[in-house]
Amino acid sequence: MIDATIKQNRYLLVAGLLQLIYGGIEILDCLTVLLVAGGVLENPYLPFIFAETNRTFEQHPLAIFALFVFFTHFRIFSGVGVLRNRAWGFWAMVFSLTSTVVMTPWFLPLSGIDIALLAVIMSCLLLGYFRDRPLMQPPPG
Repeated sequence: MIDATIKQNRYLLVAGLLQLIYGGIEILDCLTVLLVAGGVLENPYLPFIFAETNRTFEQHPLAIFALFVFFTHFRIFSGVGVLRNRAWGFWAMVFSLTSTVVMTPWFLPLSGIDIALLAVIMSCLLLGYFRDRPLMQPPPG
């Protein structure tokens, strides 16, 4: 499953594996939200910083579920793509990580953990992809 070139690039290997682990954690979040929506489980999450996010979670947990499924899908999809050495995997990972940054304020304080992991994954992704390439090439001649 893991491309031989990716196995040699530790940064991309780590980015892909961490993104898959992150996707696995998101699967647990999706299941938790479904259990909360079904009344089987009390909301185990800390209160979010914005009251509107808390109300949405309490009154419309399936709306939150749809958001979690979106993130779960793109984390797993992009992790597999990067590990298979596919350009779409790289761009899907950039998209999913950027989306997480955009959504972070609404899910604080828990999203602070997301941001810490995101920083590691994004750093590995960029270091693995760009390596030692210069920002600018010297002029010819």
